Amino acid sequence: MFQKIIVPLDSSDLSERALSVASSIAKAVGGSVSICSSIDPNDQAKFNAYWALGGDMDSGIAALPPEGLVRTEEERRSEMEQYLSKIKADNANLSGSDSSVLTGTPADEILAYAHSQNAGLIVMSSRGRSGIVRGVLGSVIDKLLRSADIPVIVVPSEYEAHSGEAITLIVPLDGSKRSESALTAALPLASQIGATVKVLHFVQMESRYAGMPFNEIGPMKADIDDLTALASAYLDDVCKRNETDGVTLEAEVVIGYPASHISEYSQNVSNGIVVMTSHGRSGLKRMLMGSVTDATLRNSDAPVMVVPAIEE
Repeated sequence: MFQKIIVPLDSSDLSERALSVASSIAKAVGGSVSICSSIDPNDQAKFNAYWALGGDMDSGIAALPPEGLVRTEEERRSEMEQYLSKIKADNANLSGSDSSVLTGTPADEILAYAHSQNAGLIVMSSRGRSGIVRGVLGSVIDKLLRSADIPVIVVPSEYEAHSGEAITLIVPLDGSKRSESALTAALPLASQIGATVKVLHFVQMESRYAGMPFNEIGPMKADIDDLTALASAYLDDVCKRNETDGVTLEAEVVIGYPASHISEYSQNVSNGIVVMTSHGRSGLKRMLMGSVTDATLRNSDAPVMVVPAIEE
């Protein structure tokens, strides 16, 4: 499933942070990494418009960017080919890797490239070059996550992997079959790399106490205890239904809001990767995805794998 991994790059150091995660997974599963970069034919027009906003408008003619900043599509392709060649030369693990410069809408081209490579995983950094011309990443991730039919790992720009330490997969579940879709990727990956899988369920206690008289908190606490017991029973059932040879499944009930506490929980797990579906129980299809996954992607210090959800 993860024998071929795609890493999109945009010539920025930040985008290259994804390489360490992809390479470690590929090494563990005996797979390989293919790298790519994308040229959007519309970039130059966008850059010209952007530059014109700061140009000399007194003459009534918007200033064009200096000639040295203008690149033809052929020149940009040549530059990116040289960049990808250097990345391969500087990384021993990538010396024999496939590489390609794509032309077109970045998210569409990256996914098409992944399909052409029979890839089972895309790994990319959460922030690439900020400039309007070379912004291959960033908003591209939003579109890719909405359309991808294979898992995508988003690596925070500040993330540093702990080499030599085992990976732990953190899988938050909300009781729905859709959220359990994450296990279709987490379990095979854990089996191949020897990772522990922590399945979590969050019980939201704080909101139940808000504005309540002190003498009513006792009965509410009993209600929380009941919910915790139900959550524990649910996670035990999940573990039994998903027993896999060679994979350790650990269940844990966490008190707190999923949207904020998943990121907090992952901070205390060395070499953790959060594995989630695009949306869970609520089924609210926001512009990006479910609100909890959205919040985790934006706040997590750990890589987040987004798995296409199986509809209930």
